[in-house]
Amino acid sequence: MTGAASHLEKASKNFFQIFPLFAAPVPACAVTGRHNTAVILSAYLHFFAHLIYLPLYDVGIPKVRSIVWGASIVGILFVLWGLFIKILPYSA
Repeated sequence: MTGAASHLEKASKNFFQIFPLFAAPVPACAVTGRHNTAVILSAYLHFFAHLIYLPLYDVGIPKVRSIVWGASIVGILFVLWGLFIKILPYSA
């Protein structure tokens, strides 16, 4: 594969490498009751940043793509932080 198909294949491989880091802690936060505004916004940050990342990868804008990818990783880190460390008050 070459061109756009190759770029999208690489982006999808990246997605499947990162997805377990997102898919495991989000339901864990919900099950343990550790979800709050910060965790929810962080999950949205990761989801939408990764959604924006795919077309940026295809178009080939490396600096912006790296910033967006970094934002998605920050989203995952804040979800993990919310799971293990109390960020804001949790609703009862």
